[in-house]
Amino acid sequence: MNNSLPDGDPSELGLDPKRLAQIKPAMTRFVNAKMLPHVTTLVAKSGKIVHLDTCGTTAGIKGSSSVNALHRLYSNSKPIAGIATLVMCERGQLALDDPVAKFLPEWQDLLVVNFDEPIFPRRSKRDLTIRDLLANTTGLLTPQMIPEFVRSEYETSLKQVGLIKSNIKATEQLTLRERVLAYAKLPLLSHPGDSFAYHVGYPILEVILTKLADDNLEQFLTETIFKPLRMNDTSICIRKSKLSRLADLFAVRRTEAEPVITVIEDEKHCKRYLQPRTDFDLGGAGGGLISTIGDYTRFAQMLSNGGELDGARILGRKTLELMQSNHTNHLSIPLTGPGFHWGLGVAVYHGQGCLPRLRSVGTYGWGGAAGTHCFIDPKEQLIGVLFTQLLNHDQILDNNFRDVFERLTYQALV
Repeated sequence: MNNSLPDGDPSELGLDPKRLAQIKPAMTRFVNAKMLPHVTTLVAKSGKIVHLDTCGTTAGIKGSSSVNALHRLYSNSKPIAGIATLVMCERGQLALDDPVAKFLPEWQDLLVVNFDEPIFPRRSKRDLTIRDLLANTTGLLTPQMIPEFVRSEYETSLKQVGLIKSNIKATEQLTLRERVLAYAKLPLLSHPGDSFAYHVGYPILEVILTKLADDNLEQFLTETIFKPLRMNDTSICIRKSKLSRLADLFAVRRTEAEPVITVIEDEKHCKRYLQPRTDFDLGGAGGGLISTIGDYTRFAQMLSNGGELDGARILGRKTLELMQSNHTNHLSIPLTGPGFHWGLGVAVYHGQGCLPRLRSVGTYGWGGAAGTHCFIDPKEQLIGVLFTQLLNHDQILDNNFRDVFERLTYQALV
């Protein structure tokens, strides 16, 4: 595998090789049962790879080279968005509690839906901040939460933003910046900091980071994160010469009999990832960043090391601790259930208010819509990374491949 971590002997690093070997047949069962098209799994302990395997056909990629296949990260891009923001914090380009309006004046004087008197929205108690964007505490409307009176009063803006369906032609669609400015015309569903609304702040964050990066976010990410970490295959868009390495994207389709996995994006239909890419969203919508399992493991190892890898320091240790801290206070995180808080681009397990789990308190990470998954356990110096490309995978009954991978990784510790 290109540009990843060195190999290690599991038995010398505190893992039982026979127990660790149970990951492969377990993942193979998901593929054979047509619950996954393919899956690549990687486990690293103390900075060394102790398990790497791939099964199934990474469509579009031939043979064993599938471990070097390019994958769409979707929301696995969020931790990278968090790191990029914190790099700018360390450089003094922004602060977590800076108002969004400092960078985008359209976001000042925000209004909040008043359910008692819908025609009279209230002023927000405080400004929307950079911290809110990263921690998902914006109070913004989401497609699932649009009151009927808001739908009728703000129909045009809702369509422009993409919160409700419209007949807008592709050639007439707004740019990301234009959509973000249209979003500013909508009322908030709650005051900033009072509720958890997943993802919706990340497009706003991207527009701000792009502005601070002199309108070249890709160059900023490359120079500050990807190049120092030797993540040579990670980018916003890919060169034409690498297009054949992009794994096909699958989705679960409902049928009268049972859910079926079908290809929805192959090499002939993935030109949108070539330069210039207009649908990119640093939070993960539209596919997010493109990467390999080896590259993402190097990123995860940098996090595990406290912000440094192979002499390249991306962040200070205390800044990384800030990333993992609780930025959602008592708010529940619907996507994880009890026992978690949200940091700055990552979900963190604190273990309170829930039954115990195998993972250590303080373990953090996140996943993506196409099934990618990463967890980092600082206490055990353990990293698990799983890559596949299947949207709507949770529509298949008992398709708990992420949980199985994590369980089998932990049970191998001795």
